[in-house]
Amino acid sequence: MNRTQRDLILLAAGIGVGVGLGMLLAPRSGQETRLALTRSANEAVGRGRGYWERIRSRIAAGESDEQLDTEE
Repeated sequence: MNRTQRDLILLAAGIGVGVGLGMLLAPRSGQETRLALTRSANEAVGRGRGYWERIRSRIAAGESDEQLDTEE
């Protein structure tokens, strides 16, 4: 067995061990984790849309770059 084959086998074994430990030590079930990730993603999208709408309205109002850079 050459070095590349050995490295690939060790990589696969490491991935397998990592997945196994992750499943054993996960604080939530798969469904709960997916729901939490979906909720977080939806919140991030909502924040992004709100930020985008504020920028669009400020641009439409003709505010300068310096005014756009300041936080409300």
